[in-house]
Amino acid sequence: MTQRKAERFEFFAKVAWDFFAQSAGKKTGYIANISNTGCLLKTSEVVESRRWLRLMIADNSTNVCFVAVGRVVRKKNMMEIVNSGSDFTLYHYGIEFTYPNYLSFADTSLILALSKRNLSVRSCLNLNSRSPFRPGFLA
Repeated sequence: MTQRKAERFEFFAKVAWDFFAQSAGKKTGYIANISNTGCLLKTSEVVESRRWLRLMIADNSTNVCFVAVGRVVRKKNMMEIVNSGSDFTLYHYGIEFTYPNYLSFADTSLILALSKRNLSVRSCLNLNSRSPFRPGFLA
């Protein structure tokens, strides 16, 4: 059993991603869980080990967007039906965040709160104003 650097939180959301240093276009996938230091990316695209990716997590109902840069540290070939049977993925990638090298507790809390549509938490604008991420940052 491996020991994690940070606690993982169950989280499932559609994510847009691209190759950080290349203009190959935006790709789609899903984040299945997230922590302060990384996440699990499910996608049908092939990505090489140690490849840098830019992940854009957006909540369309609130127009809040988080962007993180990470690198692939693990790969697992696994076909999976996702999104209530309307889509599928072929690969699971373990992503280690490199910029910022971790998400702050406030960022993780806001992402989790938005994922549950729990908008009764403190103002999203206040939480986002303390975040190193801004809507459209690096996008």
